[in-house]
Amino acid sequence: MADNHPHTPEADLTHEEAAEVHTHVRHYWKTFWVLSLMTVVMFGCYFIPMPAAANEIAVLGITALKSVIAAFFFMHLIGARKFVHQVLVFTAIFTVFLLGLSLLAFMDHTHVL
Repeated sequence: MADNHPHTPEADLTHEEAAEVHTHVRHYWKTFWVLSLMTVVMFGCYFIPMPAAANEIAVLGITALKSVIAAFFFMHLIGARKFVHQVLVFTAIFTVFLLGLSLLAFMDHTHVL
């Protein structure tokens, strides 16, 4: 006699494994909502009356934080080895350096200094 019940992956999990999966799914949803809220804040920065440079710095800062959150949680870099964290820190420092150079060039071009 054929089994009429569809086979689901959840049927093979123990109670502890199912609880762990549920915890991970909740964690991903929390991260999704935090990233969504940050996107709304970035959009809202456009409507806040502030100088263009300050607006750009705020939006770039929020974008950088969003990319760190996405990398650590969705790419599972939280539990990575120490070498991976060292490479990420070097990359972050290099990025800040390049953004600083870009800001200096922008300020020189617009004669802000």
